Amino acid sequence: MAGALRSALPVTLCLLAAGCRTLGRDSGEALATSTPPAAVVEAFVEASLSHHFRRSHALLAAPLRQRYTPATLERDFFAAPGVQARLERAREASGLPPRKTPDGVEFPLEGVGAVRLVAEAGSFRVVALE
Repeated sequence: MAGALRSALPVTLCLLAAGCRTLGRDSGEALATSTPPAAVVEAFVEASLSHHFRRSHALLAAPLRQRYTPATLERDFFAAPGVQARLERAREASGLPPRKTPDGVEFPLEGVGAVRLVAEAGSFRVVALE
């Protein structure tokens, strides 16, 4: 899990800007479990790309929310190379059917890696975009 957290940071930063229409403008709430996992990925990507880092932060899994703040996500978004490309790659992957995992779902990325979400507190949360 620690490796997933380290590798998720650049992807996490990329996804934090998504201005999700399903979240309140200033909401710190996550999406309900009735929200499909692909919609969670889309919300994260949109929030990140539109620089709504509080929303992006709210869509992260608990270990990442504890480790990063909206401010650190913003800093990393602008500092990490290739963030927008990674977010777009995650968006593309979310258009495919997800695979179930023991703790959530994942959307395989072309080549290697996956966008991974965990079921947590009644919603899906982003744990990795690798």
